[in-house]
Amino acid sequence: MSKTNSRVPECPKGVRHRWAPTQTGCRENPGVWSVGGTTLVFSHTCQRCGCRRVETRYGSQRNPGQRDGVEYIEPVRDEDAA
Repeated sequence: MSKTNSRVPECPKGVRHRWAPTQTGCRENPGVWSVGGTTLVFSHTCQRCGCRRVETRYGSQRNPGQRDGVEYIEPVRDEDAA
């Protein structure tokens, strides 16, 4: 099971994350999904450690007080699975 949080986890490689679009989503723009109205979800994966960054942008059709969000999903490592 993967671990989800809203803080940027450190890259285990000891360097900064190297984000690249996840190779799913719409064909014209990999890593991007429309989830209705003006809401878009952007997914990027660190090429160094496999951590995923998922951003939700609500656009102009948002509820009062609703804010854009970012969550980080860390991959399961062998030592975590034990």
